[in-house]
Amino acid sequence: MTVAYEFNPMPHIVAVRCPGCGSEASFEFAEIVEIKSRNDIEYFETSKSFEYARLQAAHGQHLNAAIYFHGLRSTTVDAVDDLPEDYKPSDWDHSASHGSTRSIDLGTLVCTACGKRSKHTLDWPQDAYYQIEHRGEVLWAFDRESASELLEYVKSDDRKRDSYRYKLFLMKVPSVFLGKKVRGPISKKLQGLLSNT
Repeated sequence: MTVAYEFNPMPHIVAVRCPGCGSEASFEFAEIVEIKSRNDIEYFETSKSFEYARLQAAHGQHLNAAIYFHGLRSTTVDAVDDLPEDYKPSDWDHSASHGSTRSIDLGTLVCTACGKRSKHTLDWPQDAYYQIEHRGEVLWAFDRESASELLEYVKSDDRKRDSYRYKLFLMKVPSVFLGKKVRGPISKKLQGLLSNT
């Protein structure tokens, strides 16, 4: 599990290790909206609330985009009241679903331990705060809640995922971490990780 699972929906906010002090920090994905008109580019290039970027779309063409970094400033996107016509703050809201697959790994890192608050490019799963190593393999979780569910799942005999909030995540846990012979050591390491945080 040293790489992110294939088609594994990421929550909008994940727990990461702070690069400054090593404590648990949060990473929140930035939201990207395609700029609708060339006339709007100047607004987003000079805005203090958004970052302008020219990105390559999946089909190979380029698009002009306005990126909003949630949590970077003390105000929220709802406080932006001078958007060009045809845009509204809710355009940069996170999707209503639990998570989504991401095409960009930009976001905001916030550490309450040392006060760090900055733009960050996520290197997942290397940045994951909730991770353990077992025989050269890394088992990770998105946050404390998913790590707790992972512990329950590893310890369980029936492995029925329907009662778990993170069932899609648990469905992708590599079998190397789920065998009867490793159940004890993996459970002990996960319990230790959760107890120390």
